[in-house]
Amino acid sequence: MKVLDFGLAKAMESSNPNAALSNSPTLSVMATNAGVILGTAAYMSPEQARGSAVDYRSDIFSFGCVLYEMLTGSQAFQGPTVSDILASVLARDPDLNLLPPNLNPRIHHILRRCIEKDAKRRWHAIADIRVEIESILAESVHALPQQPASRLPAWK
Repeated sequence: MKVLDFGLAKAMESSNPNAALSNSPTLSVMATNAGVILGTAAYMSPEQARGSAVDYRSDIFSFGCVLYEMLTGSQAFQGPTVSDILASVLARDPDLNLLPPNLNPRIHHILRRCIEKDAKRRWHAIADIRVEIESILAESVHALPQQPASRLPAWK
């Protein structure tokens, strides 16, 4: 899997009048003004939800939200309205008990640091997260029982 961009998409007229607005980007014509909130509520970092200055650590928070959703099948921060979702981002932690029980504990640690409310306590580089995940995957492959050579597929 590759995540290509956490940037903001240009708002387009929706062809579905029943689309959930809580997952739509919050956009403003005055996007360059301080205090303006831009983003998709369920994936915003706390500093972004407050309209504060953001940096690469905000994308790490968003990555954590996507990772949580991939592992649990539900969004980390939910609510019936955009305001409720933003309140959840600011005040609540996702339910980590929804993570699969057989998940490597190191993934729990990676996820917790991604969705840390305090940006200073988050991962400082997405490359570090990649190294950690690759390390976990490499350990998992080495932990698998080895098959006898006669049972290996011809293409290996």
